[in-house]
Amino acid sequence: MVSENKANLSEALLRSAVIDDHINELESIPTEEELKARYTISHHHEVRMKALLRKEQYRILRYTIFNNAKRAAIFAIILSALFFGMLMTNSEVRASVSNVISEWFDGFTRFIFPDNPTAHESTEWVIGFVPDGFVKTERIDIGYSSLIVYANVDNIEVMLHYAPTGYISFAVDDEQAEFERTYFNGIEFHMFVPMAENYPSRIIWTQDGFAFLLEGHVSIDELLRMAHTVTKK
Repeated sequence: MVSENKANLSEALLRSAVIDDHINELESIPTEEELKARYTISHHHEVRMKALLRKEQYRILRYTIFNNAKRAAIFAIILSALFFGMLMTNSEVRASVSNVISEWFDGFTRFIFPDNPTAHESTEWVIGFVPDGFVKTERIDIGYSSLIVYANVDNIEVMLHYAPTGYISFAVDDEQAEFERTYFNGIEFHMFVPMAENYPSRIIWTQDGFAFLLEGHVSIDELLRMAHTVTKK
């Protein structure tokens, strides 16, 4: 009887210990509020994650745009090559390309002239026709380049600047001018017709291995007539 009572007591104690241990484990589990406080993602971390996500989205977008732009550029190059090839079948255009290279920028145009080995640097050029009232006032020679200045009594000037191709290039302000082309005796003249009174007329062309810029505050018709009469002295 005593042994049975001891066994029942031991079992009761063991059961109580197990229950107490289970209760202790349950009580050790953090509350919902404690879990939120302990494991809530900080605002700084959220901002960082969003920044990384945006960076990855931008990277994908840039990759897509770059590939599309590259394909468009390749297509444009192929189209330009085909168009240029068609132009080169025209003898007049072919001669123009070989004599003058024009580069168009925002506000000005630059003209480059390939070298012509047949040109003689010592060649002197003169203008056959000069508008009434204009006389030659100055000539400046610097290296292979020459500048001839004509002026009238009102101090209005017309200037002829020239040099062998390959030794000179011209940059022309085109913001206040309309660009036109005309041909005379097989020569292509690039004209900048002024749209404002204080803006000069300008004409650029090549002839016998020389590049010319004629400019002045006269009408484009008078300036073109002068350009047609520029000859070797």
